[in-house]
Amino acid sequence: ERLMEGAKLLKCSEFGDAIIANM
Repeated sequence: ERLMEGAKLLKCSEFGDAIIANM
């Protein structure tokens, strides 16, 4: 479960970085 949470956090972080990069 912890691994899944970490993967979700990393994915959200990458998604946020992509949005910021596109701004």
